[in-house]
Amino acid sequence: MGLLGEVAVIGLAGGVLAAALSTPLAQLAGLAVPWWRAALAVPIGLGLALVAAALPTLSAIRATPAEAVMPAVRSVRRGRHHRTVFGTALSNLARVPMRSLLAVLALTVGVAAVTLLAAVLVVYRNQVVGSMLGDAVTLQVRPVDLAATAATVLLGVVAVADVLYLNVRERAGEIAALWAAGWTDSALLRLVVYEGLGIGVGGAVVGAGLGLMGVGLFVGGVSAGLVAVAAATAGGAVLLAGLCAVVPALLLRRLPLAALLAEE
Repeated sequence: MGLLGEVAVIGLAGGVLAAALSTPLAQLAGLAVPWWRAALAVPIGLGLALVAAALPTLSAIRATPAEAVMPAVRSVRRGRHHRTVFGTALSNLARVPMRSLLAVLALTVGVAAVTLLAAVLVVYRNQVVGSMLGDAVTLQVRPVDLAATAATVLLGVVAVADVLYLNVRERAGEIAALWAAGWTDSALLRLVVYEGLGIGVGGAVVGAGLGLMGVGLFVGGVSAGLVAVAAATAGGAVLLAGLCAVVPALLLRRLPLAALLAEE
């Protein structure tokens, strides 16, 4: 119950902050938001936080003390020797599959939203007419849509950086062992960057594909321009994910590698 209480406080604080910011932000966007609708952010934020924390809390309750001190990685079935930094990076992502998947999904949502907006703005010059349930519907991008998409992308970027940071912290001992075995600082930095690029490729491909599919279903087909926009969006997402890895990679320089080796 203590864990759920902490999450509830965070969710409640987030809901109150969202409710307080919704009215002025809506006014800046030229929209009118009633106070009661803004207040809905409080129970929604609380509910989402509790739902998100339900499964981790159950796992923590059921875990034994021995499991609690072990790193949250997948058990090793057969040892594999990776000769390249890239192969080691992919193996590291597979060791924490759920964490990597969450980062990919967070980035996927942002990439899909950017693909949709970019298609409307670039290909259809901000006015696309399609069919939805038999009725003609016209879509236009408003400033509030751009702001919402930017916030979604930002959340995805933060999720990627957070996952990479946790990976570096949990594998500090292994990183120190690699350094002692002869890995250079450049190789260790590339290891983290490759992990970020791996997450970026997954989120970019799936997100751009979903965005392309959504526009194609709406307008009744996929053109070469749509494919080009989706490809450009995916490429930008991969580059952004790689840049997200720079901060966790720089953390390597601050790790006390000699002290970590002495503790092993």
